[in-house]
Amino acid sequence: MEDLPEFNAVLDFLEKDNIDIHTFIDLLNEILEDIEKMKRNTRQSVSGTTMTDFIYDSIAVFPTAKLSALFDEKMANDEAFSTALINLRSEEFSQLANALFENEIFRQEIQSLRENGVEIEVLMDEVLAIFGQTLP
Repeated sequence: MEDLPEFNAVLDFLEKDNIDIHTFIDLLNEILEDIEKMKRNTRQSVSGTTMTDFIYDSIAVFPTAKLSALFDEKMANDEAFSTALINLRSEEFSQLANALFENEIFRQEIQSLRENGVEIEVLMDEVLAIFGQTLP
């Protein structure tokens, strides 16, 4: 992935706002590597057997109101946070992300994840939920 110019453009954009995407990528890799262990040690009730089910079950127990209030507070009082979020909603970032998702190598990676039970859209829903934002 690091060889893709589109991937590097997205990383550069995020790093301008001090968003350390490598930390999130490393965390995702750890989660994917430990998925079997996670299944055996689940501490919450699960509605299914897939990673998608696990993520949505997790989202269901998030303290949504508190996360939403924290998000609003950070947007109002933390300039670095609000600037980063505004930039993530910008046309520039949208173009960079679209270029990445149109890249054939990246699409193959997404398909490989999908074939192994990891839906990128579901992970994005989880990111929104972590910020206390309503799922689409």
